[in-house]
Amino acid sequence: DAEPKSVTLLCLANLKDISELMVKQPDLFSEKIKNVVIMGGASYSEASERLEPDETAYNNNCDPAAARMVYLECQKLNIPTTTVSRSAAYDCPFTINNLNNLRLKCNHLLASEIYEGNSKAILTLWNKVNLPVWNPGRGRLPPRCDKDWFCQFFRVKIDDEEGPHATDSWLRSATIYLYDALATLNCVEAYQELYFGPKGHVVDGTLHKLVDRIAFKDGLAAEIDGMLHEA
Repeated sequence: DAEPKSVTLLCLANLKDISELMVKQPDLFSEKIKNVVIMGGASYSEASERLEPDETAYNNNCDPAAARMVYLECQKLNIPTTTVSRSAAYDCPFTINNLNNLRLKCNHLLASEIYEGNSKAILTLWNKVNLPVWNPGRGRLPPRCDKDWFCQFFRVKIDDEEGPHATDSWLRSATIYLYDALATLNCVEAYQELYFGPKGHVVDGTLHKLVDRIAFKDGLAAEIDGMLHEA
């Protein structure tokens, strides 16, 4: 029952489901969707004069064909897109300890779920990077994602003697990046203009935005903390 051109579609995972919606309900998609906000990555191609998905971004890499289709169709249908890249998330790091303090401070179910979800995800990834590259348990992790990469990316120091099952000795200090929170904030234009300063590219008369940095980091960190505390 949504009004025409009233729906902001937020995409936080791979774009397979969105591409299938475009195929199965093309008229519905074209009629109802106002704009699409994507957590992933894209760039503007001077050659094609169109946006093209960054296939090194994890969400796009999970289903490159779906990512290409979604970007192409949005541009054909003149539906504006906002793409938030991982480099924007890297501009606003948090730590697991930040989330734990928030959980203890507000005693809210959402804060606990965010803390526990991120902790579990990091430990799951740690177990994967300790597997040999040929092991199917690694999923789609590229070979470069090994223990050294993990320690550098999450800014933790793990002693060799702790082995693959290290947990509390380093987990609380691990740096995390709130990809989903940043993408969600970009659904609100006022937040987007205040904190992110997106780059705009016009394709066939429609503005598409790329967010690859944070313009006001301290303010954004406080905003996210406040949102989680008040949720």
